[in-house]
Amino acid sequence: MEVTITGLYHYPVKSCAGVGLAQCSISAKGISGDREWVILNKDGVFLSQRKNPRLGLIRIRRDGKRFNLYFNDADKAIAPCPVTLPDIEDARTQIIHIWRDEATAFIADTAVNEWVTNALDSDEPLFLGYFDKRVPRLPGYPDRFGADATHFADAAPFLVANALSLYALNLSLSLQHLPEVDIRHFRPNIVFSGLPGFAEHHVKALRHNASGFEFSLIDPCQRCSIITLNPDTSERLPNAVPFKQLTAINPMPGSNKAPAFGMNAILEGGTEKARARGLQLGDRLEVIQ
Repeated sequence: MEVTITGLYHYPVKSCAGVGLAQCSISAKGISGDREWVILNKDGVFLSQRKNPRLGLIRIRRDGKRFNLYFNDADKAIAPCPVTLPDIEDARTQIIHIWRDEATAFIADTAVNEWVTNALDSDEPLFLGYFDKRVPRLPGYPDRFGADATHFADAAPFLVANALSLYALNLSLSLQHLPEVDIRHFRPNIVFSGLPGFAEHHVKALRHNASGFEFSLIDPCQRCSIITLNPDTSERLPNAVPFKQLTAINPMPGSNKAPAFGMNAILEGGTEKARARGLQLGDRLEVIQ
């Protein structure tokens, strides 16, 4: 049995808006460019939409070796902010705390940090940091995802989602006369179609036969309140949509208090050339059960 890739996404700045891709290179740390940047406070603690939903209003548009930050809020006009890679020789470094993990980041220049602080209406100074690839991240879940598996992602290097699971959820929401949601609520890296809703929980791996690598599906992804945020406005949807409704139809294994959506995954096999070629929309993946 095969499934078809229907969506590819990366998130250059952790917890900010995602970027849809037609093609991407991959590595054991995830899709190229995924969560290489993070916004942090003066103590080095990362920010997420759990604490500041307005992070979701920061959009990213690449321009060669640099990218621009945009703030998508009609009530607050801010000029785009260009961001370039910090100069390794001169940039200040900072230890970043991501849950139980630690990593090192290069801090962006003053103008960028002031832009981020202003955009997020922060009472304290905020900073944009770039992952220091010379220093391994100390893993909080080496038994699940291996050592040094990601840049600034919470845990797994890949989140794989089933398009028909979203369809099943929206059907349930529609029957309850509640607003439907789209895949952006769940911030996946790879979206596929071809399996019944939530059947991905019973899949061992997805193999890219053309290139020889495969994605091992480690465990279901437990979702938090971020899924209740409208990705266009960062406002919370009414009635805890879709957290409460997803919990009812697809709870985490062994729990009826939290919903599951998507599978945490790691990359295995394949040559360096195959990984550089990576994935593109329409690619077929063999289902390994």
